[in-house]
Amino acid sequence: MKTAFKYVLTLICALSWAVACVHDDGFDARLAERFDGPCLIVKGATVFSFDETSCQESYRPSQKLYRAGTDTMSDFFSVKMSAVPSSEGQKLTCTLSWTGVSKETVQDRLSFSVQEIRGDLIWLWCSRQQIAVAVRILQ
Repeated sequence: MKTAFKYVLTLICALSWAVACVHDDGFDARLAERFDGPCLIVKGATVFSFDETSCQESYRPSQKLYRAGTDTMSDFFSVKMSAVPSSEGQKLTCTLSWTGVSKETVQDRLSFSVQEIRGDLIWLWCSRQQIAVAVRILQ
């Protein structure tokens, strides 16, 4: 009986922890702990992850456009935002483009919400398309 109780208690604790890490809209807050730089994650798959030794990034304030890519630009992503992300919960409309396996993908008028701001790194989430993107607003 005690063993069954331990298993049930362990299961409840594990489920509680898992639920606490996922926001109501599906954003997994653990992403901000796994990635310490700009990245793009589409439906759970990491499409791009910034590496300071082989990548570059830029931000154009006048266009609210963030770009990150490899030094050769063979892999990249860019986000053109309707506003500068400034507070958690803020809603934005964005155009997102990135390189895929054999082509560039562009998605227009995606609805993102600002999920987390950690220093200069800002996490955006599009629940409809299951897209998480971390950008830096460079000054």
